[in-house]
Amino acid sequence: RACCAPDAPGACAFFRRYADESGARGALVTAPVGVANVSTGLTFGGILADTPDFERPLVDGILGLAYPPLACNPTCVTPLVDALFADGQLAADAFGICTGRAGGTLTLGGADGSLYDGDLAYVPLAPRSRHRPRLFYDVLVSGVTAGGVPLEVPDLATAIVDSGTTVVVLAPAAFGALKAHFQTHYCHVPGLCPPVPAPRGRVEATWFQPGYCATLSDADVAGLPTLTFHLGGVGLSLEPSEYMLRFAAGRLVYRCLGITFLDGLQSQEAQAILGNVLLVKYYAHYDRGGDRVGFARANGC
Repeated sequence: RACCAPDAPGACAFFRRYADESGARGALVTAPVGVANVSTGLTFGGILADTPDFERPLVDGILGLAYPPLACNPTCVTPLVDALFADGQLAADAFGICTGRAGGTLTLGGADGSLYDGDLAYVPLAPRSRHRPRLFYDVLVSGVTAGGVPLEVPDLATAIVDSGTTVVVLAPAAFGALKAHFQTHYCHVPGLCPPVPAPRGRVEATWFQPGYCATLSDADVAGLPTLTFHLGGVGLSLEPSEYMLRFAAGRLVYRCLGITFLDGLQSQEAQAILGNVLLVKYYAHYDRGGDRVGFARANGC
């Protein structure tokens, strides 16, 4: 019964809901999908109903690039990369993503060296047992520094590298440690620290609160530290102008923190998600056959 589509009786259903509560449902359909004029029959979800915030401008759906166990919603299908590789259409079980601010490039079967500078630095995927299949591209986190100073960040051992997440997301304890460090050392930046004493009954007014932004000058932003996420021997850095997202509304220009927290990350799967705030700076090569992810400074996305 779970596989019957309510919007298309007699068809197999799919249903997907994401952490932000957006989602879609519909019926499974099959169509040819090809690379270089060679087609493979692929089953995918045809949306018949979705939440108001699921379909964004210029976006009509989601292309899943993770592992097959995540493609059971509830009917299990073969994801795109797995189907194309099994059919011999890809030179390797791998893909690369270069994420631009107004577009990007997906390279199936390998990496495109014209889209990054230097060499790719690889991070191994976190080890898995046969009893826990791989779902995401999760890597080990060896530490976080702010302005070169190591942070005491609890409960941060693994992170998911995810092009489907906009910002950097941390477990609540790790986010709290980052917030405490900033409010200890950088209170001179407007809007970072709440007034002391705080007005009675007022919510803590700081741009570390979800949904709060600040009107900051470029000099204010430059006074914040560079953040570096250390993934083994590879460090991925974000300058303050990169994690303080610029947002214009009429004549006003705001800066919004591109780092937030999610209660559900307090688990054994992962304690952070490295989303597009980071990946817009780095080319990512997902070498599935080698169980690793490579990073290099993006150029020309």
